[in-house]
Amino acid sequence: MIARAGALAALLLAAALGCARPGNPRGGVPDRRPPDVIETEPAPKATVADADAVVRFRFNERVSERPSRGTIDDAVMVSPRTGTLLVEHGSDWISVRMEGGMRPGIVYRVTLLPVISDLFGNTMRDPFELVFTTGGRLLENAVAGQALDRLTGRPIPDLLVQLLPPTAQPDTLAYAARTDDAGLYFFRYVPPGQYSLVAFQDRNRNQALGPREAFGRRGVFVQETADTLLIDVVVLEPDSTGAVLTRVEPVDSTALRLTFSDYVDPELTGAVAVTLTAPEGRPARRVTEVLHPTAYEARRDTARARTNPPPGSALAVPGQERLGLPVGVPLPRMDVVALLDAPLEIGASYRVTARGVVNVNGIPLGGGDTTVVRPPPGRPPATPGDSASAPPAVPDSARARADTAALALRPRR
Repeated sequence: MIARAGALAALLLAAALGCARPGNPRGGVPDRRPPDVIETEPAPKATVADADAVVRFRFNERVSERPSRGTIDDAVMVSPRTGTLLVEHGSDWISVRMEGGMRPGIVYRVTLLPVISDLFGNTMRDPFELVFTTGGRLLENAVAGQALDRLTGRPIPDLLVQLLPPTAQPDTLAYAARTDDAGLYFFRYVPPGQYSLVAFQDRNRNQALGPREAFGRRGVFVQETADTLLIDVVVLEPDSTGAVLTRVEPVDSTALRLTFSDYVDPELTGAVAVTLTAPEGRPARRVTEVLHPTAYEARRDTARARTNPPPGSALAVPGQERLGLPVGVPLPRMDVVALLDAPLEIGASYRVTARGVVNVNGIPLGGGDTTVVRPPPGRPPATPGDSASAPPAVPDSARARADTAALALRPRR
């Protein structure tokens, strides 16, 4: 009898433990809905007088203490951040407070990032934002835009974007946001004034731009109007050395491709000075123009189309697909094309010198010299679009914070 009672108790305990495990009931409809925020403390756009107030998000179901990525501390952003964040997790709530309390006269924006999951692994699809004030004016404005890779034109996700005063002070307020999967960021209720907008890869998660972190910078002026300001920012790895000439190859008898160790600023390609020195007793060749490869290819294709236009097809310009960047200035390349006033002699060795090269980070004084020989007929010439033989960009260990404001393109309208 005792053995039978013990077995029955063991079965009941096992059944209870089985029911305690999170999971969908057998035969029931699987839960595929992400958790929703149903209540906040304080309420949206409320005025908070208590500096030590706790911000709380309550959900419609139990949520996991393990976000889909990162830690629970990384799941909440406070802008501006005026102290160390203390994040706590409950069964159906998440709370955050700041060490030292909140400052008076500030509009705070607290964002739950889309990393919060329920017990069935369903993750929030979109961020949830709570805005309240400790006395600051709620100006219905926005600063928004897209962060783009300057070399590829592709949007960059998960960048930290900050709005900072032009001159940092010990008590500087940093308004912060993160880019989403499409590289988009936005700020709301921004106080009027002049700002420096910085987007960077916060690799060490210390909320500050490091000397080896890719970044972009723009100047922003927020007016006393309820308006939306669209500002795109281009992002680059920092660099401190100029572009060095590494190779010269004939494209055809009157054009040379010059390849460098770094990406060349496409807006300053025409300022590159290229000269040729002919062997003794041979006629000199003069460079008439230096072009970005995209411009050279467009000119070449246009000439070919005029001579023999393909039926029913439009001209395509290789290398001009800019994805998120507006059409205008082409994407950077590691090569330029120099046009000559006369054909090179076959088999003759010419000394090629390049000066005044500015890389895509704005580092000047690049260039160098090397030799080139035009091959005999039958050997196909190199083409500017052939990147297989081009050396990869060499990362520089001596990083400098080059200001990319000069590289930023006009904001979208």
